[in-house]
Amino acid sequence: MKKIILLFIATLFLTACSSDDDGGSSNSIIGTWKITERDYIDENGVRTTETPSECRQNSRSTFNEDGTYIETYFYEVGNDCIQDDEIYSSNWEIINDNILKITNVDGNEGGDSDYLIIENTGNTLRIKDGELSENYYEVLLERVN
Repeated sequence: MKKIILLFIATLFLTACSSDDDGGSSNSIIGTWKITERDYIDENGVRTTETPSECRQNSRSTFNEDGTYIETYFYEVGNDCIQDDEIYSSNWEIINDNILKITNVDGNEGGDSDYLIIENTGNTLRIKDGELSENYYEVLLERVN
């Protein structure tokens, strides 16, 4: 599940607040998001950018007001775009205005995940894999609604 979340946030569902956002309030991420870009940064700081396929951009991460997180995932099989049979459920919270914590509650593989919120403009959200190792991912999400 962590790999799926990383695909969204990691392919979901990481920020120093900019002056035009709402001050980092957790309400600013409430809604549905899609991944539009995923960057891998290696130990030398070299960035490799990947744009998800049109099919994978159908995947959604939804942050609900009640603190629940729902993720639907799409992937390619040959020329077909298939929705994963499973819908992933978790809880989410914002810690110290810049850590997005997603807590696994539905028994799927993977555990809790922390993401550093790098940027949140209200319509775009850039997060960093919270493991904070030398090699990491940054994911850019765009608000769908």
